[in-house]
Amino acid sequence: MGGRVAVVVGAGGELGFATSVVLADAGFSVTAVDRTAKALEALPDGIRREVGDGTDRAVAKDLVDRIATESGPPEVLVNTLGAFRPGDALSATPEDLHLMLDVNLAAALWLGQAVTPYMRERGGGAIVHVSARPASEPTAGTAAYNLGKAALNHPSSASSTWSCDPTASR
Repeated sequence: MGGRVAVVVGAGGELGFATSVVLADAGFSVTAVDRTAKALEALPDGIRREVGDGTDRAVAKDLVDRIATESGPPEVLVNTLGAFRPGDALSATPEDLHLMLDVNLAAALWLGQAVTPYMRERGGGAIVHVSARPASEPTAGTAAYNLGKAALNHPSSASSTWSCDPTASR
């Protein structure tokens, strides 16, 4: 413990995988997280693997607490979680909207809440939530997805919302 610690959520996907490898190559102790162990199998040796669902608030907190205890307080959180379900505004269902908000927005909120106290304690850190172009340029036929990604951009854009600066107002 004591080195630079990074957590990559959604590491079973292509972007999460690549991010995990780049951070490990840069000298970070990386914990890669995904919902299944199978999704993490292809990661290279030396990258720690954790199974967890970032869309569940309690799981996200327990996961970050365990990583902080076993590896040290995270300096970096990269959230690459994302879900896509096509459908225009007239055909979107409550299930579509719940899925898009749970995966594309709620996970960012729960993970951010879980990791920020550790980053403040260590004096700072970086949180990156991956969004998509439809957040600012809505695409026809993807109403619920557009809403989920647009909502993700708002908490991330307010610096006080995710401030990891221990001197910032809370």
